[in-house]
Amino acid sequence: MQRDELDRTRIELENSLSMYAALYDFAPVGYLTLGRDSKIQQTNLTATKLLGVDRSRLRGMRFKRLVVPEDHQLLDALLETVFTKREPGICEVKLLADAAQPSKLSQM
Repeated sequence: MQRDELDRTRIELENSLSMYAALYDFAPVGYLTLGRDSKIQQTNLTATKLLGVDRSRLRGMRFKRLVVPEDHQLLDALLETVFTKREPGICEVKLLADAAQPSKLSQM
């Protein structure tokens, strides 16, 4: 009986995870999941299309490298708030116009 309950719970969890992944991946808004150091941990399909860069190249890259230098402090403050105070936050940053070009990425 416990085994059946565990199997049912596992299936429900897998279904929920699959639904979350689809919602994240196919959202009409570009999403990037960042670590404390601004490294990109995950990105959805819309973000990769907007940036014109394959996921494999974005993962592990510091998002800060795509942001104009004058907005670095805004990004740092947001990440500090989110990771230290465990509070949600939002900020708008400007991206470098040519940062996502393959020649620029190879220099990052």
